[in-house]
Amino acid sequence: MLLADGRWGEALAVLDEVPRRHRPVVNPVWAPWGSLAARALGGLGRTEEALARAADEVAAARVWGSPTGLGAALRSLGVALDVAGSPEALPALEEASAVTEGSPARLEHAASLLAFGGLLRRSRQPTPARPLPERAAGLARACGA
Repeated sequence: MLLADGRWGEALAVLDEVPRRHRPVVNPVWAPWGSLAARALGGLGRTEEALARAADEVAAARVWGSPTGLGAALRSLGVALDVAGSPEALPALEEASAVTEGSPARLEHAASLLAFGGLLRRSRQPTPARPLPERAAGLARACGA
């Protein structure tokens, strides 16, 4: 809720406290602290720290091997890279969409498609971007979101 309200500092404080109170969890699906902290750090303008947290979560997600966790971590990294103005944002969001394609992580796939399509559009690639938001909306509706 703190992230949704844009209360970045409070959200980061809560997120940083969770791993201290609980033993370390390697599964980024169950414990996506890195992605959530990256979002808070990005909101605070702490881009380099956001990139580091997101990259750490991508590494953990690759080890864990779940399309849901990897897709979400890659989307988080792609968004952080986009904020940083990095050209590596497109490949990260493209991989997030590909990893979740056909997986049970349908809502994550929708979020990845939406992020990827938005970045393609902002990168002046309207033709490949055009169908992605519509596909994302259809998936989200099908998931009840």
